Amino acid sequence: EINANTAVAYELNGNIDSALYWERASLKINPTAHGNSEWIHLKILEARKQLQADPDWCLHHNVTDVVNRIKETYKFEEHEDFNEGSRIFSDFMNQLEERFPFTYAEDKVMGKLMMELGDAYQAASIYRSYYCYALAQYLYPALKEETDEKMRLILMKYPAGTVESFGRAVSLKRTGNSESREMVAPD
Repeated sequence: EINANTAVAYELNGNIDSALYWERASLKINPTAHGNSEWIHLKILEARKQLQADPDWCLHHNVTDVVNRIKETYKFEEHEDFNEGSRIFSDFMNQLEERFPFTYAEDKVMGKLMMELGDAYQAASIYRSYYCYALAQYLYPALKEETDEKMRLILMKYPAGTVESFGRAVSLKRTGNSESREMVAPD
């Protein structure tokens, strides 16, 4: 895990090439480090490298191939240990827990990653999907139009109400032909 943490230090200092070197070294030594989530860290670093050459890269590319992998393998009724889709969700949660303390108000890669996770969550939890889209907008405002449409479709397809998602209440409201959303802090 030391190599992975060295990669994070380089990443935070903007030295993506060195971060990639140390992350690849980490994966060679221990591919299951940080709760088996370092493959996601590598994808994040590769996306950051692409952003150096093209600031709009995240508008046209996914950070991972996770959406299709989850849609192909997730089975709600199966036990998590035997379910590839559930394992991928777990990998994401492990990596996000490690990354969010270092994520700033606007982060294109993390915003795109949250949008991908929102797409993937449609196989498991529409409410978590909705929450991921809202977070994607916050992290990468250029995704607003696309995520607004995804959120609108959720509101049209599923009944309104308030549900728990990632420890926060998410109010989904519909009034006539208009819809609104709000994040409500837990009591």
